[in-house]
Amino acid sequence: MGNAKYIINQTVATIAVTTGIFGLGTVLAWSSPALPDMVNEKNGYFYNISIEQQSWVGSVATLGALASAPVAGFTVERMGRKGTMVLFSFPFILGWLVVGFATNVIMMCIGRFITGFCGGVFSLSAPLYIGESVSSNIRGMLMNSFQLMLVTGILFTYVVGTYVPWKTLTLISAAIPVVFLFFVPFIPESPRYLRKKGQVEKADNALSWLFGPLSAEKPNSEPCDKDENESKVSYKDLLKPDVIKPLAVALTLMVLEQASAFNVVIFYCVDIFAQTGTGLDSYWSSIIVAIVQVLATVFGTFLVDRAGRRVLLIWSEFIMGISFVALGIFFYLKKINDDHIPSGIGWLPLVSVLVFIIAFSIGIGPLSWTIMGEILHPDVKGLCSGIATSFVWFSAFVVTKIYQTLVAAVGIHWSFWIFSSVSLLGTVIVYLYVPETKGKTLEEIQQVFAQSSKGKRLSIVMPVQGFPVNVSNTEDNSIQNRNCTVNGV
Repeated sequence: MGNAKYIINQTVATIAVTTGIFGLGTVLAWSSPALPDMVNEKNGYFYNISIEQQSWVGSVATLGALASAPVAGFTVERMGRKGTMVLFSFPFILGWLVVGFATNVIMMCIGRFITGFCGGVFSLSAPLYIGESVSSNIRGMLMNSFQLMLVTGILFTYVVGTYVPWKTLTLISAAIPVVFLFFVPFIPESPRYLRKKGQVEKADNALSWLFGPLSAEKPNSEPCDKDENESKVSYKDLLKPDVIKPLAVALTLMVLEQASAFNVVIFYCVDIFAQTGTGLDSYWSSIIVAIVQVLATVFGTFLVDRAGRRVLLIWSEFIMGISFVALGIFFYLKKINDDHIPSGIGWLPLVSVLVFIIAFSIGIGPLSWTIMGEILHPDVKGLCSGIATSFVWFSAFVVTKIYQTLVAAVGIHWSFWIFSSVSLLGTVIVYLYVPETKGKTLEEIQQVFAQSSKGKRLSIVMPVQGFPVNVSNTEDNSIQNRNCTVNGV
């Protein structure tokens, strides 16, 4: 019963910090229902704005998230994981208000940039907090809640946006950061961060709330020594093999996640279905996609600590690639048939997108963030997380910004074939270079990278052969390093 209580506490803390990720989901999905409503609103400020302006309104949020990464990477080490999220909740609210009361495209883009910036802060801070504050046996499941809350925010936006004007949707979205601020008094700061800063009493209180009385803690949960707490981090530390190798893996996964074109589907879901010409209601099709996404993410949340990260990633990349091949074939057949849909394949676009979303939601979507929170070296986690998050949002901006240009240049069928080739290539990359982290404490994961550093020379990504993938939890493998251990996390 006691253990159940503290699992509940860890779950409550996870729900609290991922409320901001729900808010990020509303940022990402907002343009799908809002843009068509804006441009068709007669006598409105944005009636019939150009395609180029629409693309900026849709994509500038990812540019804001990109800009947030170095700032968040700095503040999570200075103000803490929780402290950073609290700080940026206030401009998050302000950004939505700017969007809601915008009277021109520039003002709209400024508001979208701010909301993307603040959502990007949560995308960096929340995985760090969860990875450092929950037990290893449920870490995968709770880390997957990042993706669950993200897609729930997307579903929420699609459903609400179908029934209310875009301005009302915007003001409703502004309430999400307020919900996070309601949770704040009830959860502690990350105990690892507190110990790193030498705040031992606060760290012990956080540990007691999250894991139970200190007397029940494992012997290796002693505070870090003072020298470690006061160690300074510099960019030179990134060149250490046991730092750059996990960073390279994290960056690779982040690029694969965004280059799969998930954000293209989310940002332009309504438009994609409208272009199919199948007669399916584009708004309801997008809602169906979002519902399936939530259900698939729930399924993946319970699967990740059973099946493991690596096998889910491999199948995710492969199935996403095949689904976009099929979607490209649909648009190609439609094109060569004088823009008429050949009989018997009207179902293909919706099924292809649903299969893509399911594969994304149980694999690369949540697991790129889960693995980032697990493998980055604790001494430079804030700095490395900032770099990795910059990569993911830069990739998101590039993909969403060029999507419509790419469609105009090579056709929508070739656009999806290009995206599919990235996912199929990702299958090979994950198979060769990504290690399994299931069931390992953060210290055991770092030991894996430390051992591999004594082997082959560093390459851009690390081959599987460089990893002792199955590190057993025996006394012979106990880790003697200078990292803190918090209750086996």
